[in-house]
Amino acid sequence: ASSSSSPADIQMQPDDEQPNPTTDPSEQPNPQTQPPPGCYCRRETYLNMVSLTVTGAVIGGIVGCLLSGALEGKEENNGVIHTLIGLPGELFIRALRGLVLPLVASTMISSLAGLNLGTLGKSGLYTVIYFVGTLLIAACEGLILVLLIRPGSRLTSQHVEDHHAGMVPSASSGVQAELIEKATSKPLTALDAMVGLTLSLTPSNLVDAASEHIDGKLNLLGIMVFCIVLAGSVNALGEEGKPVLDFFTALSKCLMVVVRVLLYATPIGIASLVAHRFATTPNLLQVLQQLALYFCTVLVGQIIHGAVTLPLIFFLMTRKNPYKILRYLLHPMATAWGTGSSVATLPVTMRTCEDLGVSPHLTHFVCPLGATVNMNGTALYEAIAAVFIAQVYNNSLDGGQAVMIAVTAVLAAIGAAAIPQAGLVTLVMVLQSAKLPVEAISILLPVDWLLDRFRTSINVEGDALGCNLIHHIAPIRVEDTQQNLSRSASSASIDTNGGARRQLGGVPDIAMPTTNTQDPPVVDSYVTVSP
Repeated sequence: ASSSSSPADIQMQPDDEQPNPTTDPSEQPNPQTQPPPGCYCRRETYLNMVSLTVTGAVIGGIVGCLLSGALEGKEENNGVIHTLIGLPGELFIRALRGLVLPLVASTMISSLAGLNLGTLGKSGLYTVIYFVGTLLIAACEGLILVLLIRPGSRLTSQHVEDHHAGMVPSASSGVQAELIEKATSKPLTALDAMVGLTLSLTPSNLVDAASEHIDGKLNLLGIMVFCIVLAGSVNALGEEGKPVLDFFTALSKCLMVVVRVLLYATPIGIASLVAHRFATTPNLLQVLQQLALYFCTVLVGQIIHGAVTLPLIFFLMTRKNPYKILRYLLHPMATAWGTGSSVATLPVTMRTCEDLGVSPHLTHFVCPLGATVNMNGTALYEAIAAVFIAQVYNNSLDGGQAVMIAVTAVLAAIGAAAIPQAGLVTLVMVLQSAKLPVEAISILLPVDWLLDRFRTSINVEGDALGCNLIHHIAPIRVEDTQQNLSRSASSASIDTNGGARRQLGGVPDIAMPTTNTQDPPVVDSYVTVSP
């Protein structure tokens, strides 16, 4: 009825008809302090999930310890009870591992297909610098702690001989005895680790690289390289590659929905895994008493690195409070503690980083790479373990040997992805670099499985916190990727000046001779046509 409205009339309009004053992305609330609404980890729901996961781990540990004492000496019922206790956890970790390969492949291809090399190169450079820097800092922290506390001074080489001879059953029975024999029969050097890591970049068979029957683990690094190359090819094709991009984009969204549903089963799965592990470990308290000082040294080092060092690096680089992010990272860290695998925790880590506001393009690149090569907790642990064994044998280390241990621990942590039974074999490499007896690792095995869960949590924290750090110093914005996709599509244009010519990243198509109905055919004149 009227084309103008008074200010009073405008104020009386419903909220959905008023213009949105915060359409500018820069004016939106900081996603680091409050996750975006609609995601599964809104503050109340997410903190409840963290509480339930931690509670499940605690309950699982208590139940496992009680069962371990109650079933001692009752061998006829142990197998059935242990299987039933660990069944929910085994189903949970199998589901997580089953999602890793399709999730990494689909998310990397759909995210990187729209990136230009300049944007990806800058973020990748900062990522590599962060990974290598934190690994070196972790190894140095481990050396300083073990030299100050000296946990090996209370033990002698006789303890090592007793463990290696099997006088302590939990040290050399079952799988652990096989690990000792496998590690000591054909020890590998740091050069072997780096060569294996380099060869894993180009798998000869993608099916074998994606199969866990090859050495029991995925060649995740080789799959990532293939996905990066395929994403670049899709980007170069422009409009013709759009169906492939749409397929992987839809697949990644579907898998994220599956991950979101699966995360609600985390407390039950973690409780089952922890209860099964504690219930199947005999004489745990006795072993912890023997290696209490060593155990506490490693645990204090992991806490310092995870609660002080990594947050301090984040604060110095971004000038933002890192602990606001860390409280949301408790969920993937608790999942890593329960599963003992950073790769199995990868879906949870990626989901959490996205919900914290990190660009999916960056998350799908940094998190899988970090789960493969960034192992801060492992580098710190191996530095402490090597010096601890030297102290047990009363071997005084000079400055050169200490530096060699730190460097080898970093190389071992980076190259662990290409080595079967990574934790044990890489420790053998560190011991060899310092000329220490390899058989001494038997004294560490009774508590290695428990310390492995703590260092895996620190590994996951380093990946997730590093992803948020790279998001601040070298962000990848969605609008940049959309512009790059538009440029790729526009490059697939038809040039009618002398014939049909299409340019795909500067690579010419098939050249065909020109035929003219009026003039004789000129063989030397060529134009380019689409196949």
